[in-house]
Amino acid sequence: MKKYVLITLLFISSFAQAQVMMGYYAATTDWTWTLTSTGDGSGVSTLGLATSVTTTMTINGNGTFYDDAGGTTNPGKSRTITSGGDRTFYLKVTSGSCKLIISRGLNRITEINNWTSSTNAASLAFSVKYLPAGMTYFKVTGSNTISGTIPAFPAGMSYFLIIGSNTISGTIPAFSSGMTTFYVTGSNTISGTIPSFPSGMTYFWVLGSNTISGTIPAFPSGMTYFYVTGSNTLNSFTNSFSTNVLNYVYIIPAAGGGLSANDCANFIIALSNVTWAGSSRTLYLKGTNATPTPSAELTAALALLNSKSVAVTTN
Repeated sequence: MKKYVLITLLFISSFAQAQVMMGYYAATTDWTWTLTSTGDGSGVSTLGLATSVTTTMTINGNGTFYDDAGGTTNPGKSRTITSGGDRTFYLKVTSGSCKLIISRGLNRITEINNWTSSTNAASLAFSVKYLPAGMTYFKVTGSNTISGTIPAFPAGMSYFLIIGSNTISGTIPAFSSGMTTFYVTGSNTISGTIPSFPSGMTYFWVLGSNTISGTIPAFPSGMTYFYVTGSNTLNSFTNSFSTNVLNYVYIIPAAGGGLSANDCANFIIALSNVTWAGSSRTLYLKGTNATPTPSAELTAALALLNSKSVAVTTN
């Protein structure tokens, strides 16, 4: 009898733990965002999402979904995100703050392809500490205060763009093999070194109170923009630039870092030999970058860049 009771208790205990874990899993995979009214609350926010599995999202408080960009038709508290392509939603938050909850969003959402907020429209806030494992595309602009440490990029991530009053922190993770764009602006404090660029990288654009250090990686063939500002201490570069569409290189390191006189000259010489394209061809090396060491080779490189319509600015 004692043995039977013990086995029964163990079974009940294991079942209870399983139930708890299942409940925890279900709860923690919901993706919850905070939306806050701005101005008079009359503006409409546009949200674009894609999902691997049809799911639902709800909004509480003074938040309402609509079917049109004007924010007038078919008001409601929930919407279905059908799988198979990009879906666009419209919403208002007339006053205060509310929650937008995407059911099982942390294992179903594959793209945030649009968040824009007009004047008087809601501001978006959530942490990037956890991103859906299947996410491939992340684009958030407009009014937002996204925060948190950048997590490891999902294996299929190709595009990470965030513009707003952000406070993203931490080191930049290794880029996924298919990454083409890393574009982050705001009051960020990104640190550490820049990982090697994958072969398809085209944009690397980082603004904020960043403390990026170390070496500028080699530019792949499609690199178009390389733009870094903040309290950065980039002080060397990898002399391997295969890009044939370069348009904009802008590097402003802070006190305690920067390219040396020789490196600054060699950087200019290296970039004079690549193909430049686009309308705003700019090579800007100010901040604590040293004045390039004069030489006949540097003079020839500057002349070559001038012939390619590249505006060069140095200390």
